[in-house]
Amino acid sequence: MMINTEKLKKAVRSFNEYSPSQRTILELFIDISIDNVVHVSAKYIADKTKIKTSTIYFAINLFLKDGIIKRDSGTSKAYILSEEKLNYIMQTYQKKYPLEK
Repeated sequence: MMINTEKLKKAVRSFNEYSPSQRTILELFIDISIDNVVHVSAKYIADKTKIKTSTIYFAINLFLKDGIIKRDSGTSKAYILSEEKLNYIMQTYQKKYPLEK
């Protein structure tokens, strides 16, 4: 991932198109991704975030619909983060808070 992870997570936290729970899940995806690939189960997300699995599945389906993630065809528990969509979140944040470093 070419984007600074801490700045991206700050941008995700301020991205109001997603609920607080959805933003928490997306932040976790960013934290545990390797080369934009996230290997994760709903149970792992629930254990780390204390978010209900129904909320997690809803968020994952929303992220898939929005194109922020896509399924890795090799396994059902792997997702690929869209660098284009993450860049959009980052650009939105930079427009809102241009003086933030």
